[in-house]
Amino acid sequence: MDGCDIFIFKQRNFYNDTFYFIVVAVKENLVYNFSQDKIVGFVDIGEERTVSTAFPDVATHALQLYIRSIMTNFSRPVAFFATKSLKSYQLTSIVWEAIAALQCCGITVICIIADGMGTNRKMFQEMNNLRLPFPYKCRNVYDPEKDIYLISDPPHLLKTTRNNIWASKPHGSKLLKYNEHYILWEHFCSVPRLFDSKELRCCKLTDAHFNLHSYSKMRVCYAAQLLSKSVSKLMKKRGGEKMERSAWLANLMNKWFDLMNTRVNYGYNKDLIPYKDVHDPRLMWLSDTFINELDNWKGSTKGKNELEKEKQFLSKQTYAGLVMASKAMSELVKYLLSASPPGSYVCTRRINQDPLEAFFGQVRRTGGSNEAPDVNSYGQYQNIISCMKQYKQVKGSNVEIVD
Repeated sequence: MDGCDIFIFKQRNFYNDTFYFIVVAVKENLVYNFSQDKIVGFVDIGEERTVSTAFPDVATHALQLYIRSIMTNFSRPVAFFATKSLKSYQLTSIVWEAIAALQCCGITVICIIADGMGTNRKMFQEMNNLRLPFPYKCRNVYDPEKDIYLISDPPHLLKTTRNNIWASKPHGSKLLKYNEHYILWEHFCSVPRLFDSKELRCCKLTDAHFNLHSYSKMRVCYAAQLLSKSVSKLMKKRGGEKMERSAWLANLMNKWFDLMNTRVNYGYNKDLIPYKDVHDPRLMWLSDTFINELDNWKGSTKGKNELEKEKQFLSKQTYAGLVMASKAMSELVKYLLSASPPGSYVCTRRINQDPLEAFFGQVRRTGGSNEAPDVNSYGQYQNIISCMKQYKQVKGSNVEIVD
């Protein structure tokens, strides 16, 4: 599922609202709608954005617009567009139009979150009116005194980092290496052989963490539990110098993900404590130290050509996403704290795509056995859900509902 979210900040009463949009697959089908007296199912993204053809295309996807409050439980679908192959310039146009409409309602957009889909990355580049090397923010053209922060979805980045490690093997597409020490998937697969069952239970590791397939690759918990502090400690303890850099990367990503998921119930983990001060050293770690660690790794790569160097480091998309997310999240937290009353705090756990993923779980649940609705059915399900006061988390889903 590919998607993109817009987080917005409502100035009065210091309420934070969230506006999302995401692209999901629908079944190609044409249906006559009696109430509207028209045939539903053709591509419809607005006349000014539609490329004229002799015969209109039948829609294969739906672009869903959705709003949710960060500080309250309010959430509601707004609208959707029937699409087929959405181009980046069309998506950019829709985003700016949505920002303008929200601005007319007194809502100022301050943050956009997207996954690593190519269309989303191109959209960020097109919105980069500040000409930054990494487009982690842009100027709001409808409110020039404010910036809009562009963030790659943190759970998605954690999964792509794990996938880079999974691809790191002899004769694989990657062979990660840092200062003559390899970072291999084999090191992580050897964890069950190195440690006893009690240590593995502490790390919550099972066969599903190592035998990856299309479904398990989407599970955020598998990536988070594999790239964890406990796994890093055990690899350092039993793996020796050979696993030194693998343990280093697991610990680095664990700290990064914790700082991107601060929460009220943080337990004994101080990295999960909500941000309360603009001078919090953890914000500097995100914007400076973490990126310097990645740059040092990138600078240590050696090879006869650029292709060999690229194999020793994370993919360009993952690296750019990590840099954008870290810089944007750090500045966003500072902005929210400075714009809020004294004593306020920011839980970055709420700034991800989970609410939107949960909404589409509810769409599938509403459809019952109809797991692939057409455009007409999708619109009906959206209207049904919009009448509900609260969305429930679907059992077994890949997301968490944060109250």
